[in-house]
Amino acid sequence: MILPRICKKSPSGEMIYYTWFQAMHTRIDVAIVSCEAEAFLNEASQRIYHRILDIEHTANCFDENSEISIVNRQAHLGPMTLSDELYHILSLCMKYNKLTFGLFDITTDSEGFTRETITHVALTDERKIKFDIPGIRLNLSGFLKGYALESIRSLLKECNIENALINMGNSSIMALGRPHSTQKWAISHHMQNTEPIQLENECLTTSGNDTDTRLHIVNPRTGKTIEGRKCTSLVTKSGIEGEVLSTALFIASDEDEEAILQRFHVDRIFHLG
Repeated sequence: MILPRICKKSPSGEMIYYTWFQAMHTRIDVAIVSCEAEAFLNEASQRIYHRILDIEHTANCFDENSEISIVNRQAHLGPMTLSDELYHILSLCMKYNKLTFGLFDITTDSEGFTRETITHVALTDERKIKFDIPGIRLNLSGFLKGYALESIRSLLKECNIENALINMGNSSIMALGRPHSTQKWAISHHMQNTEPIQLENECLTTSGNDTDTRLHIVNPRTGKTIEGRKCTSLVTKSGIEGEVLSTALFIASDEDEEAILQRFHVDRIFHLG
């Protein structure tokens, strides 16, 4: 697929390169400021696009042919060997479940879900997984965008691209470097009427309810969706931690939030509703 793009020179002589595509059930926008030629930036954007497709093929539970979907259908029958990437992803998710006191939980879509469901997901050092009970369904939607941002960061580093903005559906944003030497990336926060948020080598991540009727984030302690709160946004250095924490802190009580924030570094946090 040839991605649409706009490319022009800035007054300072740098290339301003912009492309976009659909993936992970959202629009992904990529803006790059670089001295590299357009052909080089075309190749970099293609690498980003195909990397996102690879992640989807591995970990999108809404694709019945993805590796995670096969795991969801078969892991209760016996141990299954995972790809290196899915094993890495699931290991991170299990780690963050513990670090957030269970508030980040990838098993909330399971049949008969309780806060103990995740304890029936067994990962071994041999890259194997087994569900101890039937009905478990792993949903990585609250993790994958952050993981994708960090994967894109690695690709851009390989290409020696230092200044870029990646926007995944306005809810997961990574800003690298600066668009100009004198200013940071200015991001309008779509869930709040505030001044633009200034970012440099940071991520802005948002989790919450788009409307009063679209309630989709489940509190693992109660098994019920969160009501009465619109969104939680935070600025972090890591896209993965931003994705995990925006979900966990959207659910968290004031006491939980204080305990979680003692374990992570968060630059800024915003609650709406």
